[in-house]
Amino acid sequence: MSRVDLVIHGGVVSHGGEVSPRTVTIADGRVIAIGDDAVADASEVIDASGCLVLPGVIDPHVHYRDPGLTDREDFGSGSLAAAFGGVSTVFDMPNTVPPTSSAERLEEKRNIATAKSVVDFGLFGIVSPANLDKIAELADGGVIGFKFYLHQTMEGMPPCDDGALLEAFKKIAKTGLRAAIHAENPSIINHESTKLRERGRTDVLAFHEARPPVSESEMVDRCITYAKVTGVKLHICHVTSEETVALVSTAKSDGVDITAETGPQWLWFTRDDVPKKGGILVFSPPFRAASDRDALWQGLRDGTIDMIASDHSPRNRDEKFTESVWDAKSGFAGVETAVPLLLSAVHDGRLSVAQYTKITSENAARAFGLWPKKGSLLPGSDADVTIVRTGTSNVVAADALHSRARTTPFEGTSVSGEVAYTIVRGRVVIRDGKYGGGQWGNDVRLHDQ
Repeated sequence: MSRVDLVIHGGVVSHGGEVSPRTVTIADGRVIAIGDDAVADASEVIDASGCLVLPGVIDPHVHYRDPGLTDREDFGSGSLAAAFGGVSTVFDMPNTVPPTSSAERLEEKRNIATAKSVVDFGLFGIVSPANLDKIAELADGGVIGFKFYLHQTMEGMPPCDDGALLEAFKKIAKTGLRAAIHAENPSIINHESTKLRERGRTDVLAFHEARPPVSESEMVDRCITYAKVTGVKLHICHVTSEETVALVSTAKSDGVDITAETGPQWLWFTRDDVPKKGGILVFSPPFRAASDRDALWQGLRDGTIDMIASDHSPRNRDEKFTESVWDAKSGFAGVETAVPLLLSAVHDGRLSVAQYTKITSENAARAFGLWPKKGSLLPGSDADVTIVRTGTSNVVAADALHSRARTTPFEGTSVSGEVAYTIVRGRVVIRDGKYGGGQWGNDVRLHDQ
C-alpha cells in the first residue's frame, strides 16, 4: 500500500454491529480500509489505545440561529461546539430570520454555513401554507429534508392546517425526501394556556400543564394517517411520551416509512425536575412522567426510536429565567453535551456500544439518504470519525462549552468518557481537546469529496 494520510490504530472500533479492535486507514478524505492489517505508511498515526472509535456522530436537529439570531449562536460557534462534542455532521433547522423557505433563502444560508462551519452540515427547508409552491425548488436546491412547525407560527410562517399538511405531504413524497414534524397540537396548547393564564398561573409547571402528552400523540397519529395516504417519508422530532413511542412502533409494523428521534434532555429529566430546575427546563415539547422516560429508553433499545438529536437551541440566560413562565423561551445548548451524556448511558448499561453507534450515527445517515457516505466506516465512506476516551470522569460545566449562549440544565452533571478526536472527511478538527483551525464544513447534499 502506498503512503496514506491517516491511520487510527489501537482502539476498539464500533461499526456494522461489531465492536472489536481494528485499524482504520484514511486517504484523500475517505476510509480506504478497516481491519486487522498492520499499520500502513502514513503521514499521521493516531494511537487510539483506551479509546472507542466510532463513525462520525451525526446530530440531526440543531438550531444555529444563523442568520438573524446570532446573539445566541451562529454557524461558527455552533459548529465548533459540535466538533468539541464529537459531532462531525449536523442538520440545521430552518426557523431563522428569514426562514429557509425558498431556494434563494437556502442558498443564502448555505453560503453563510460554508464560510463558517468546521463540521459538515445539512439544511432543512421550512414548510407552511405560505410556501407550498416552493417545495420542489427547495428539494432541487439540496435541502436535507422538510421541517413542519405544527404548534406555532414561525417568523411569519403559520402552521399548516390539515388541508395544507396533506397537500405538502403529497408534494414532498414526490421528492423522496423526509418530512420532519414538530408534533404538538396548537388548539390544545392554546386552550389549556388560556385557562391557566386566566387562573393567574405564571409558574414554570404551567407551561408543562398546557402541553399534555395528548397534544403530542394526537398530532403524531394525524401525521401517520396522512403519511399512509400520501406515501411520504415521515420523521417525528423530539419524541417525549409513551403514547408516541407506541404509535411509532405500530406505524413501523404497518409498513409506514417512519423514523423518530429523542434527545438527552427527555432521557434525563422528568416533570418532577421542573420545579427544582426552574425556567431552564422550559422546553417544547415539555418533560413528562418517569414512565414516559422509561418508554424512551426502551424505544432506543428496541429500535422504535431511531436516533438521538440534541435539539440544540441556545438561549441567553434572561430568556430562560423570567418572572412569568409565559415570557420564557424554549431551548438550551445541547450539541456539545450529547455525546458525553450518552456515553454515560453506555457506561451504566442502559445501551450497548453497538446500539449507541446506530442511534448516534448510522440510523440518521440511513434515514436521510446519506448512507454509506456518512454514518459508516466502510471503504469509500467519508472519513468522519469520532474517537472517545473511555474510563474517564468529568463534570459538565457551562463555562467550558463553546456555544455563544451556554445555558444548560446539565451544569454539574457527572459524565463518563470524553471526546479525544473529531475527524471530518479525514481532517482532524479536534485533537486532545484542542481545535486545529480551519472552516472546511460542506453541505452533505452537495460535496462530492
